Amino acid sequence: LYGVYIPKDLGEVFVQFNKLTDEDSRSKFKAMSEEDARHKLHFSLGRWIIRNWGFYGGSRLSKYLNDIGLYEPDDMARFLIVTYHRELNEKPLQVKELVAAFQEAQRREKEKRLQQGTIIHQETRKKAPKEN
Repeated sequence: LYGVYIPKDLGEVFVQFNKLTDEDSRSKFKAMSEEDARHKLHFSLGRWIIRNWGFYGGSRLSKYLNDIGLYEPDDMARFLIVTYHRELNEKPLQVKELVAAFQEAQRREKEKRLQQGTIIHQETRKKAPKEN
């Protein structure tokens, strides 16, 4: 898409990250803590991923991520950053556990918004009488 190859799955994501980054950048990324990688790179690499790999447009990679349970583009980008960090550090990817953690965070955020929300308009309607 627009001259950028969009990977189809996690394995291809890792191959593309390796092609798109130099050894020095990978070494710095690898040396970061997972938490730092997740947060510090979200607004740079994460934004690039979302925009260039078509997360809002329904690319094949976004479909793959939807199929494993990720639906929010920010979560998708963070997921790819974290799994790539784990791959470089030769740690287990723990895809199911990571997806479950993102889903739980989304559930908590939704619940928080509902608790803090304000009713804009409330209306009670009378039921129509039953016809005999």
